[in-house]
Amino acid sequence: MAGGGLLIMVALLVKLVALNQSLRDRSEQGISGRANVLQLERAILNQSEGNGIHSVVWADRVEYEEDRSESQLTNVRFAVYPDARMPNSHEPIEGTAKTARVQGNAKLIVLTGDAHIYQGTQLEMRGERLTYDYGKGEVRSSDPVWLRDGVSFTEGQTLNYRIQERNAQLTRPKLYQ
Repeated sequence: MAGGGLLIMVALLVKLVALNQSLRDRSEQGISGRANVLQLERAILNQSEGNGIHSVVWADRVEYEEDRSESQLTNVRFAVYPDARMPNSHEPIEGTAKTARVQGNAKLIVLTGDAHIYQGTQLEMRGERLTYDYGKGEVRSSDPVWLRDGVSFTEGQTLNYRIQERNAQLTRPKLYQ
C-alpha cells in the first residue's frame, strides 16, 4: 500500500516538473500567442506620406500583425509612387508575386514566388525572391535574377539595383544585347 502511494506521488512530482519545464520553455521563447492580428480577404492597402498616396498594395489575402508592424500577403500586386521632388522619377515602381511580406517600419516588400518588379517599359526584374526597399529605392536578390534595363538583358546569381541611379550590381552576370 505504501509502495502504491509512493508511486502515485512520484508520478505527480514528475508531471509537475514536466509542466513547470514546459511553461519555462514557452516563456523563454516568448510564446504567448499572437495579439492584434487582422485578417482580410481581397484587400487594398494604401500608405500615405504628406499630401498624397505613397503606395498601394492589392492582395487576395492579408494577415497583419500589429506588434511586428508586418503583413503577410497572398497573390499580391503593388505600386509605389515616386516623390515629385525627386528628379527622374515619373513612373511608379510596380510589382507582383505569389506571396509577399511587407515590413512597414523598415519600408521593405519581400516578394516570393514568381516575383516581378518593373517601372514603365524600360526597367524590369524577375526572380523567385526579390526584396524592394522603397525607403532606399533599391531592389535586392540573393537568388538568381533576370534584369532588363532599356535594351539590355542581364542574368545574374545575385542583384543589388539602385533605381534612382539605374545602377545594377550582379554576381556572375550574363549580358545579352
